Amino acid sequence: MRKLCRGSIEVKSSKRTGNHYSFTIPYYVDKDKRNNQDELRKSLDGKKALFIGQDEYDTKRAQYIFQTFGISIENMKLSDFENTKPNMKKYDMAILRSSDIGHTHVNFFRNIYEDKSSKFKIIIMHELFESEEKN
Repeated sequence: MRKLCRGSIEVKSSKRTGNHYSFTIPYYVDKDKRNNQDELRKSLDGKKALFIGQDEYDTKRAQYIFQTFGISIENMKLSDFENTKPNMKKYDMAILRSSDIGHTHVNFFRNIYEDKSSKFKIIIMHELFESEEKN
């Protein structure tokens, strides 16, 4: 990743202070507005999403990511989903981690997608990095 982004890694070691690691990736200003963030933010602002996850920590991470776009997120635990199916008419989308998707989820959401008039979306999050501490 460092090489692809033309970044750098620096390691300093000292008996007094220990090891110090610096990881740098350059930041480029999007002067030409090629990222379409403004259009995306306008289309997603005010939408409601249901996050189906393991625990509230997962939901807080999703809220942190998606609040940038004006999406409000409610939480539902995986264990609750197994027992009680949510009323999806309240939501514009559902967010799930790819590692959490099971047969029950696929069957439930297939029914929504078979309705051609539905504009309901499912966002699948893939983990690139997993935190060691859940604070």
